[in-house]
Amino acid sequence: MGSGGLGGLFGALLQQAGADVLFIARGKHLEAMQTSGLKVLSDLGDVTLDKVNAVADPDGQEPADFIVFTVKGQDTKPAAELIAPIVAPNTAIISFQNGVSGLDILAERFGTQAIIPGTTFTPGTLESPGIIRHGGPVCSFTIGEWDGPKSARLQTLASLSEKAGIGANVSENVRQEAWVKFVAFATYSALTCLTRQSIFWVAEQPSTREIAVKSMTEILSIAKARGVNLPGDIAERLIAKGRASSDNWKTSMCNDLEAGKPIELETTSGAIRRMGLELGVPTPTHDFVYKVLKPFAAPLA
Repeated sequence: MGSGGLGGLFGALLQQAGADVLFIARGKHLEAMQTSGLKVLSDLGDVTLDKVNAVADPDGQEPADFIVFTVKGQDTKPAAELIAPIVAPNTAIISFQNGVSGLDILAERFGTQAIIPGTTFTPGTLESPGIIRHGGPVCSFTIGEWDGPKSARLQTLASLSEKAGIGANVSENVRQEAWVKFVAFATYSALTCLTRQSIFWVAEQPSTREIAVKSMTEILSIAKARGVNLPGDIAERLIAKGRASSDNWKTSMCNDLEAGKPIELETTSGAIRRMGLELGVPTPTHDFVYKVLKPFAAPLA
């Protein structure tokens, strides 16, 4: 569900490994897949699928064993309704969305037993209709059950993913890892959008690094207020990771902004701002980010 950069990449690799994959897409990308198939350009090896099963609406298709859910945050609710016809009692929905609010929406719609939280830092972009670009050496994800313990279905998915060349780590505390990613993504998305510079640049410059630490500290305070305990050195580790990143790697939100597309502000700084107001946690950095970037934001559906 969501066959653009990340969804298209994972779907193509899984199909190449023998999985029966249904791609749910729209617009010119859907038309290209239906007529010419799907191609992945990757430093790890290109993939060309001459034929794929791609639809705009999965109603009438067979129920899915697994649904890889990769839509933008603002599209979560309509996408959840779109996949409802192929969600059976044993279907597992793996969410690789940015942010944490999407997990709550999916769990409210389908129940926590259906949801497998996931995190990934794999870079994938829709280069043009029918063509996915995967850059860099990373092609992996982390998944886990909502309540922690490992399960047979996780191992099934992990084994298939490994066969497809996707590194799969099974975690017993994946929701904590989702929050760690949220700290990084929300911070670096905000500052790459404001500066139009890379993650490396943001983490390397003393002035923007200082703002990044303030941003992360606000999110850590919200996580603590929600009962999510994160390691105390997370900000330090994420800054170090930013300084070690490629000097041309920007966030997907910054890429969308520069391409003139609506950005995921409501599920990053907007969500932080709303949670802060609800919990009584001050979020001055994200209040500022939200107000400045609001004209470029996609509305919540």
